[in-house]
Amino acid sequence: VFQGSFTLGRRGGERSSLTFQDGDRLVGSWSADGEFMEGTVRHTYTNGDAYDGGWRTTGIAGQKRGPGGGSFSGRLQEGKRTGGGVLHCSEGRYEGRFAGDEFEGEGNFVSADGTVEFRGSFARGRRHGPGYELRRGENGGVESFEGEWVEGERRRGILTAADGSKTKGTWANGCLDEALPVWRSCTIGDGSHWEGGWVGGQPHGKGVLKSAQGASLRGTFAKGALCPDKAAHADSVPHKGGTFDGSWRAGAPHGRGRLTYTSGAQLEGEWRGGEAHSCRGTLLLSGGHRFDGQVRSGAPDGRGSMRYANGARFEGTFRAGAPEDHGICFEPDGRRYEGQWHGGLRHGHG
Repeated sequence: VFQGSFTLGRRGGERSSLTFQDGDRLVGSWSADGEFMEGTVRHTYTNGDAYDGGWRTTGIAGQKRGPGGGSFSGRLQEGKRTGGGVLHCSEGRYEGRFAGDEFEGEGNFVSADGTVEFRGSFARGRRHGPGYELRRGENGGVESFEGEWVEGERRRGILTAADGSKTKGTWANGCLDEALPVWRSCTIGDGSHWEGGWVGGQPHGKGVLKSAQGASLRGTFAKGALCPDKAAHADSVPHKGGTFDGSWRAGAPHGRGRLTYTSGAQLEGEWRGGEAHSCRGTLLLSGGHRFDGQVRSGAPDGRGSMRYANGARFEGTFRAGAPEDHGICFEPDGRRYEGQWHGGLRHGHG
């Protein structure tokens, strides 16, 4: 049934309508040759989909509904989704770009149950290019992947697990390809945190291992252990009653570094094999003695002051840990001796 104007026997006018027996209806403008040009359309496709929206000779823009409750809001070109739009279907909701009735370009997808979200690039209906995926587990845990996708599958990027651990690498057929370099940030067996290369389920390559107490070692690891023949760097690593910060090799201070005691006193300089090789500062010795001054080869050597556990104090020159040459000894009872020393004993004038 047509309602509107006629020109030379042909449908025309700007506010005319045509209603078909199946319920489809056109309302809008008609051309001089009787063709519908622009207006609104209500149409049901043979597959049960329905469209209700705008129409132009260049295409239509409105809402298309499927028999299962699905719907599309956006632009259609020759019956196919194109340009920007929103699709609701049994799988979930997609909002973004379309081409040839498929996802194409930037878009956001949320699964019907809300457990999967993806935002990024699509090509020919599949994830392709940079993107971010988030997955929610049944126990409330959240896993995410950010990186590159190829034909619907992860290729390269960072996977963040529900426990917060991160894995950076290359994926193939949905699995991490451990034949290629892998980087991980995770907690390992003893509660330490690792950040760096990863091979065969353990630290391997350059990285940082940080203990639960806060001490850390940065260097090259092999099969879970720091390589003893390669230089490393220590931060707050326990050593000789204090914590060491500086160069580290073969399980001990080696190179420039600083030893800090709980009192705040420090010994800083060059270290060799765990001992102060050429340092200056405070050295705490066994037996409760404390030395302030120059230290070589792990012992007082040069000008300094030694406070002994019994309360005595010596100020002067030391060699290999003992008073040497001129110095002053202050006894706990107030007595004072000043003179020459050799091998830790009074020797010569004094």
